[in-house]
Amino acid sequence: MFEVGDYVIYGGEGVCEVEDICTLDFKDLDKNTLYYVLTPIYRKKTVIYAKAEGAKTFMRRVITKDEAENLINGITSIDTLSISEGENRKEIYKDVLHSYKCQEWIRLIKTLYLRNKERLDQGKDKLKLEEDYLKLSEEYLHGELSVALDMKKEDIRGYILRKVNSMEKQVVQK
Repeated sequence: MFEVGDYVIYGGEGVCEVEDICTLDFKDLDKNTLYYVLTPIYRKKTVIYAKAEGAKTFMRRVITKDEAENLINGITSIDTLSISEGENRKEIYKDVLHSYKCQEWIRLIKTLYLRNKERLDQGKDKLKLEEDYLKLSEEYLHGELSVALDMKKEDIRGYILRKVNSMEKQVVQK
């Protein structure tokens, strides 16, 4: 069970803070059921009521600072997605996005980035599907990492790039 002040990933909302844990006195609700009162940290005027037990929407604790640093330090060893010709890319992208796992979001980001780069190198335009899922996966990942690392969300991309570039330089120097 989460506690007041905890940060959680709540489905497609991304990072939310647990503001309260209470029962609700609404017409058709069981008065004995506990609910989390969640505030999405990037949409402050929104309030979400989520069952503390038996909720259908995915919810998990935000990763720790150490887990975030380890994840970033391991980015270069995370493989891209393997998608066969004829597979439904949209369904695969959606499933990966809704796994709500940072490592899977990185796999998706790397896959989409490289796919877009390959298309541009061939003189083709980027595909809207890839652009949309790239934006969503970065939004989820950067939102969670910003809380875990206590950084501004808009600084996360640069932070990751600096760390990855530093790791690549170390490999080249060896």
